[in-house]
Amino acid sequence: MVRNICEIELPALFPAEFFWGAATAAHQIQGSPNSNWGQWERSKARIEDLKSRGLNVSVYISGNGCEMESRYYKKDLELARALSHNAHRFGINWATVEPERGVFDTNILKRYANIMTYARECGIEPFVTLYWWTHPAWFERMGSWKHQDSPALFARFVAEVMKYIGDIVDYYPLLNEINVYAGMSFRWGEFPPHEHDERVWTTVIQNLLEAHRRAYPVIKSRNSRARVGISHAANWQEAVDPAALADIYAWNFEPIDQLLPYLDWIGLNTYMHIADKSSLVPILSGADPCTTEPVISDSGWGMCPRAMGEILKEFSKKYTLPLIITEHGHSVAEIDDRRRCWYLWESLKWIHQAMQKGADLRGYLHWSLMDNFEWAEGYAKKFGLLHIDRTTMRRTPRTSAYLLRDIIAAGGLTQEIADTYRSAIRHPLAV
Repeated sequence: MVRNICEIELPALFPAEFFWGAATAAHQIQGSPNSNWGQWERSKARIEDLKSRGLNVSVYISGNGCEMESRYYKKDLELARALSHNAHRFGINWATVEPERGVFDTNILKRYANIMTYARECGIEPFVTLYWWTHPAWFERMGSWKHQDSPALFARFVAEVMKYIGDIVDYYPLLNEINVYAGMSFRWGEFPPHEHDERVWTTVIQNLLEAHRRAYPVIKSRNSRARVGISHAANWQEAVDPAALADIYAWNFEPIDQLLPYLDWIGLNTYMHIADKSSLVPILSGADPCTTEPVISDSGWGMCPRAMGEILKEFSKKYTLPLIITEHGHSVAEIDDRRRCWYLWESLKWIHQAMQKGADLRGYLHWSLMDNFEWAEGYAKKFGLLHIDRTTMRRTPRTSAYLLRDIIAAGGLTQEIADTYRSAIRHPLAV
């Protein structure tokens, strides 16, 4: 039995006015040593932990990242455009913009403005996230998002950024995965500052939500065209147990419910499919409940193509706002990345089916444009359409980059593309 096969007729075409592209986060492609993450990476405790596990410490320090912002943004954007991308999601790093409280680095702000301007010159619509898990060291020292002043300080930062990019950028997935960040940092203690406190976790979530509310009118006042959303992590979870259903609702929907008056669209990031043991559906495997032959990423995650389509259907039933996929992908290191190609092709089938059933989807942004610093996993995991040689910084498109290019150029999935990439999009476990 397999529940993740989507039988559709080709061609499966997407709207002409559809955003296609990828995403990169500021710290992950440029690093920021004076941020909360940059300082943790170099901390004595972190280094000792890595050494105790026999790991290469340098792999887990961001350094200058892929130098996309400082050296390569023109080449990277030109390459993205050559791959048919018409949109790109960027992050702006609060830590580099405001290195000291109330002191803003105009050179960094001008650089961000130049990057967004060049994206437009390349025919790429910039989407900008203003909080992607990194903040200044001074903000960390004062308690970061636990502090009552954090929403006001964030709104002040946003106001300063808008002076430089407000006339250039129209789309703002304002905050990134606040449920993941708050949970991993303050509830489960996996990310810095490694706290395990339910009350603090709740406070952090509420302050992040309030930060969004305060930043929303700041953006609107600077750009009347601005469309403000959020980049939200949502898992496809199947369950019938009331407690499990309550947890699913809290994770997937509560943050959106609290922000609805301050959202013009909803951005969705989906990586996981989870089936609770109470579920009425057959759980065929732990890695991907949809199949007895799960495809596993290099991160050890089950690659379930159906998950994104199911999330689109769930959100379109509950909300009337437009949807944009702001992250979607998995870690696969090979240049000829058959697992990623198969996953991309099959996922787009389910995504197209969800649109046919009424999901108002406006765009697809893959995670990620290039291999980058994957937080606690460092440079060990490869999510990029582009392979990065860490020694030379050479960018090499993977097979998936060309597959997505051809899908975009054709406006969707066609038989010609299926024939051209037949070996790449076959199930990776097929004989």
